[in-house]
Amino acid sequence: MNVDRLILCGIGILTVCRWFLGTSIELTGEEALLWMESQRLDWFFTDHGPLEPMLIRLSTIVLGDTLLGVRCWNPLLILLATWLLYLLARSVFHQVVARWSVVVFQLCPIVNVAGVSAIDLALALFLWLAGIWGLWCGLHRVHRWHWAWWGAGLAFGCLGTLSLPVAVASLLSVSVSLLVLQRWESQWWRPGIWILIVLGLLVPFAFMMASGHGLLSLRFFTKSIGLHAVVAAGDVLAWAWWSGPVLAAGMVWALLRWRLWKREHGTALLFIAGGGVLLLGAVWGLLSGSSSLIWLVGAMPCFAALVSVWLSADLSLDMKGRWRLWALASPGGLALLGVNTANVRTLGWAWPRFLDTPRLAEGWTQTAQSIEAMLVAGLDQHPQGLFLVAESPASAALLEFYLPEEAPVYRVSEASPRVHLVESAGWESVYDLWPNYSHAQSGTVQGSPFAGYSALYLAKGKGEPIDTLPGNFINAFRALDFAAVLEVKRRRRELQGWTLYHAYQYRGLPL
Repeated sequence: MNVDRLILCGIGILTVCRWFLGTSIELTGEEALLWMESQRLDWFFTDHGPLEPMLIRLSTIVLGDTLLGVRCWNPLLILLATWLLYLLARSVFHQVVARWSVVVFQLCPIVNVAGVSAIDLALALFLWLAGIWGLWCGLHRVHRWHWAWWGAGLAFGCLGTLSLPVAVASLLSVSVSLLVLQRWESQWWRPGIWILIVLGLLVPFAFMMASGHGLLSLRFFTKSIGLHAVVAAGDVLAWAWWSGPVLAAGMVWALLRWRLWKREHGTALLFIAGGGVLLLGAVWGLLSGSSSLIWLVGAMPCFAALVSVWLSADLSLDMKGRWRLWALASPGGLALLGVNTANVRTLGWAWPRFLDTPRLAEGWTQTAQSIEAMLVAGLDQHPQGLFLVAESPASAALLEFYLPEEAPVYRVSEASPRVHLVESAGWESVYDLWPNYSHAQSGTVQGSPFAGYSALYLAKGKGEPIDTLPGNFINAFRALDFAAVLEVKRRRRELQGWTLYHAYQYRGLPL
């Protein structure tokens, strides 16, 4: 069989498998938050733009508020990213490199996680590769105002709506590569590169300003500035784990063997542009204390360059064969574990929590059913229903998604979420953009539709004392007592536990 046709069939089978797998794994907290935002579209939210919520809104209109409705874009975006990587590798190198790059890309753990349960990461991979492809096309076109520059700038700008720091790091890395490589020094005297940079920065800032809370968004980008060495070290370990240890080691080897690629302008461009994003991601984690897998998009063009270096290296055929075997087997095996590590623990393996699938939450269907039963049982004492409060934005969004629509929850309007967060003095999350039980002034609840109503509070852990709950929640109600403990089990093994508390008669925080 033709090699290209065989690879195409394999990618098609993987894409279909990702759709089926996406309907069998519960939503992550980030996905649930994006689904919440898709119900309340805005120009910009607290830390990202409207692209992901808009895509989810389009799919849920057709497929409903289901797992497939939320995740149907993931396999498609990975498929498009694969096509872009193939075009890029074939243009920069040759057909053999393009084939190997596509195979390595499809087996990479981070790509398989993005293809199932992380639309933000899948969209970032597509936009990053679209930007690099547009840059490469623009560099080889004579026309000063070629469409490739506009397409690359728009791709980087859209990437900025997902994560402004990643977009800025991408533009910096691209600029450094063009400054370092003599072949493209003249580009700085042409309008193309300036179109790319201006569009890349203008698009996300335009969305932020249009939303009316741009300063709030910038605050979320720059919060917790300091030195966080543990986070930076964790970013490096995450890169090695989710890229595949053999591939990560291969990239380090290729960088040390600089003679192999110093005269190859295409290889150097991809290494500098992609490696710069990885390096700046570690720096961002060191300074901000926040970590995100979106930074790992920088590794994707490096893989194509790595394959080219490996194929041209002066190594024995036996050594190349061993590297090829491990380069495929190790990320492929990690991908099988990484898509849903909770299933590994249910088999009895002592899988460490810190190596869990990023942002994966399990057991929310069972949790929502238990809470619905408690709400129905409490209708005799609270005929208008209780309102719900959760301990974190992710928990609130997941409970909102899995709680049946007919559940008797007290809700003041369609714009108000059914599950709220504990009130606070400042802006803490995207929930502060929407009507909330905590929007009444301290010391009074006059005019608040929640005045005098009772609530259920969902806390992580089992049987925690009431005095360990947030002070703002305890002081805002007349009385609190213990309600129930919920255990989420799979194959008789516990995955997580929750505690429910009754909170009676909301009265607002004291002055």
